Amino acid sequence: MAMAEIGAPAAASRSGAYRFALRWGSPIFVLLIILAWQAATTLWQIPIYILPKPTDLVTGFVRNAGMLSRGWGITVLEASAGFIIGNVVSIAVAFLVTWSPTARAGIMPLALAIKSVPMVAITPLITLMVGFGHSTVVTVAAVVCFFPTLVNVSRGLKAAPRSQVELFRILDANPWQLFWKLRLPYALPYLFTALRITAPAAIGGTMLAEYVASNAGLGYLIQDSYTQFRFVLVWQVVIVATLTTLAAYLTVAHFERRLLARHRK
Repeated sequence: MAMAEIGAPAAASRSGAYRFALRWGSPIFVLLIILAWQAATTLWQIPIYILPKPTDLVTGFVRNAGMLSRGWGITVLEASAGFIIGNVVSIAVAFLVTWSPTARAGIMPLALAIKSVPMVAITPLITLMVGFGHSTVVTVAAVVCFFPTLVNVSRGLKAAPRSQVELFRILDANPWQLFWKLRLPYALPYLFTALRITAPAAIGGTMLAEYVASNAGLGYLIQDSYTQFRFVLVWQVVIVATLTTLAAYLTVAHFERRLLARHRK
């Protein structure tokens, strides 16, 4: 009895420490990195073009807030458009290649060939075809999103066990019932895996295209500020882009948890 009474507070203490670490571990770790960053740049007098101080970045954010917010808004709009277009087209193509072996034999090698070419090489070609500016940026973002979703969704649509597919056919289920009740639940995890990949990738593809073929957005802002030796602004754009990419990933993950939980019900 006494041992149980002693063990209960110890277990509660360990549980409390675990909850504290789970909730505050990441913020504390980030804070320690920032403090170490500030100390290192101050003590060693690291040049600003190599690594600016966090305090310089904070004051610069206030000074450049308007410029950063305009660039961020353009990048988010272009990335969102490319994300939607690329994923919608790839989902439609995934349905096609899943139900048509002929389409699969023709489309998949072509998609793989396009995917194997680096986007930094494709972007100038897309610029020549669709022109300088927003159309190129959205097209590049859509191309970046296309292949991961195509592969994952086509795999997901075939993930249902053959025995269950045969059971649905024995029960005389129509194609819509087969899709909605069986294939879709198995395909949803694959779809959201693709979306978690393509949401951050759309931001990166958008910024690459803005750097090469646009005069607006965060990617262009990096290129413009670098040529003007505004290195603090370059770092600020990188931080904004990183936070935006993280937010895109977390947003998709949030919807994944909610929709999958609702679909299971």
